[in-house]
Amino acid sequence: MITPTNCPALVVDDVGMMTLLLTQVLRKLGYTEVDRATDPKTALQMIEQKKYGLVLSDIHMEPGGGFELLRQVRANPSTSSTPFIFVTGEISADYVERAKTAGASGYTLKTVGPFEMMENIRYALTAGPHAPFCTLSIASL
Repeated sequence: MITPTNCPALVVDDVGMMTLLLTQVLRKLGYTEVDRATDPKTALQMIEQKKYGLVLSDIHMEPGGGFELLRQVRANPSTSSTPFIFVTGEISADYVERAKTAGASGYTLKTVGPFEMMENIRYALTAGPHAPFCTLSIASL
């Protein structure tokens, strides 16, 4: 597994306060380098230019959205195994299943607090690429 000390993370969200919160969460997990993008197109350009050890992404953004970003990340052999976790406000079982099918490493809600978000991200990262999909903080689904 890629550790925070040797690879940067990328946060992709069109809400500035959320990118700041996620940056703080990642720093508490040990990531010293956290880049931010406000849309999937910019994020993909950044991913093509730099090796990331983790991508956290919202689902609903333009142009393309988080699912399209994940599809492109998984389709590229050099990024196909990059841990990719959706951090979203979408609490639909359909979206969780779509994320799982698309190859997301995990799925957590924006509505949980920073501590829970940090634990969810930590769990998804330590579960490994062959572990069952990590559906986090959605026990009621």
